[in-house]
Amino acid sequence: MSNTTKSAAGVQGAPATKTTEKTELSKFTIPPPKKAAANIDEIKKKVEDYSALLEKHSILSETKKKLDSFAIGSDENNQNLRISDKDGNQFTTGNPMVIKEVIELIRKQLNTQCGVIETEVLNFII
Repeated sequence: MSNTTKSAAGVQGAPATKTTEKTELSKFTIPPPKKAAANIDEIKKKVEDYSALLEKHSILSETKKKLDSFAIGSDENNQNLRISDKDGNQFTTGNPMVIKEVIELIRKQLNTQCGVIETEVLNFII
């Protein structure tokens, strides 16, 4: 819609008409509101996933603490390492050097897994 205002030239040389345009507001379009990033069920699922990551991290951290408190002596009678498979086969040793190597391997793997989980926790987006 356009409004035109005309003014008579009262003085010689003055403009004869003056035009003022007003744009009609109904011609503007208002964009629809942005869709929510996720619905409530998706958010609940992400929170559950995040909680599971935190639980994994807690379990790994607790396991690391237990491993760090494990004392290896020089006497083969003071400690034993037993590995069992699903069929019930077992390997047992009391050799402190073997036990120390196994513990170091476990510690290395726990540290790696903790690092991965910590990165996932810190980068998680809900």
